[in-house]
Amino acid sequence: GVYTRAELAEATGLSLMTIGKAVDILERNSVLLSYKKPSETVGRKSAVCHLNNNCVMLIYDLSSIPYQLHLCDIMLNKFATYSFESDDPKSVEMNAFIEHLNERIIVGTACILPDGENKATSYIFSERLGREPDLFITNTDARALSCAAKFETETAVFIFVDNNSEHISGSITYRGNIVKGDHNAANRIDLLINLLGSFEKSVAAICLLIDPSLIHIECSDKSCCAGICGILPDEIAKLTGNNDNREIIVETESPEHNAINGAARLLRCQWIRSIK
Repeated sequence: GVYTRAELAEATGLSLMTIGKAVDILERNSVLLSYKKPSETVGRKSAVCHLNNNCVMLIYDLSSIPYQLHLCDIMLNKFATYSFESDDPKSVEMNAFIEHLNERIIVGTACILPDGENKATSYIFSERLGREPDLFITNTDARALSCAAKFETETAVFIFVDNNSEHISGSITYRGNIVKGDHNAANRIDLLINLLGSFEKSVAAICLLIDPSLIHIECSDKSCCAGICGILPDEIAKLTGNNDNREIIVETESPEHNAINGAARLLRCQWIRSIK
């Protein structure tokens, strides 16, 4: 919407001076646009500001087939998607995308990689878009960040179960960031399950090691949810001891918990830190 600085201060509870500094920074970076509010009365007109809809984030998803490029606004709304065949970098879709992008301001670019792949895949990004991405993130990590935004918790474990392919992946978050460890392997929940041979024991081991406030599990279908709900809480309690403060949520996949949203969130956070 359109607001004066005083209205923003009242809505957020922040001081007018803090709001003024934030607005000035965002204006300098072209994210906010300001103008004098029309008024029929005589006297000084109030300045109002609103978000610049031409500021976009590029999210190139290499974990999807075909590859997809998404445009998101600064409020994380996805408003355009283009698909690309992996063997055709000069597709018609790319021309349409470039035309769409011509008069827009790019505040950041992200590349979503398939789980287990490294940055070498990003040559596709630089080859097609002529720039290196600002952020690399795996599909699972991006989905976990999207889920984490819903819960106000310090430490959480997000696990994704695909009952059709029997693939299990997951990530650990702390204060909205992915826990990687020194060798980027701290969140390889799939490897832990292979090692221990049991889903329940693996989740219990994570609870013993990091004592998360939340275990959030998304399943591909309801029968998978029912099976996990029927055994997991009791098994974790038996293996780790009762913890009344730990929340365990098991539900089917939510369309709003997606990799695009998670990558855009992290990209926006990185961009905000950079402008400060």
